[in-house]
Amino acid sequence: MDDVHERIRRLGLLDPTDHEVLQRRTLAPRLANVDGKVGGFLDNRKQNASILLAHIAERLSTAYGMAEAAHHAKFIYSRAAEPAIIDELSARCDFVVAAIGD
Repeated sequence: MDDVHERIRRLGLLDPTDHEVLQRRTLAPRLANVDGKVGGFLDNRKQNASILLAHIAERLSTAYGMAEAAHHAKFIYSRAAEPAIIDELSARCDFVVAAIGD
């Protein structure tokens, strides 16, 4: 990765990344499996997002034992999901898959 940053510097480009924000973010702990878990599926309302997520949910259920799927859609693709949707997904689901359906 340092090589990429060096090339960006040599080309005189600016890196717009807020490195302080990146350092404050942490990844959620990974699940050992999805057997018996509730999965959340959040689509961005683009044409194919709900189709993609439906297929992923079906596969996780049939092949890996996911117990339940909770599907939600954002109001519009260019905005963050509404806090109520995030709250429901975080309270109800063991994991969430978000999709962009272009």
